[in-house]
Amino acid sequence: MDYLRELLLYQTAGVREYWIVDPENSIVTVYNFKKETVEKYSFGVDILKFAKQICEFVLQILRQGSTRAFL
Repeated sequence: MDYLRELLLYQTAGVREYWIVDPENSIVTVYNFKKETVEKYSFGVDILKFAKQICEFVLQILRQGSTRAFL
């Protein structure tokens, strides 16, 4: 899969975050276009931080009442 092509496509489409889960290498990469950051999490200790980020993201969507959660 061409992640770089998809990354650019999603960024130009206005997607706020793009997550890549790589189970073979036990890594999750989070591209945050709004904050212009890239964070990598390894499965294990880092996964707790990643889970917290997921919860914060879902709460933010619920507070906004958004029906377009993944755009």
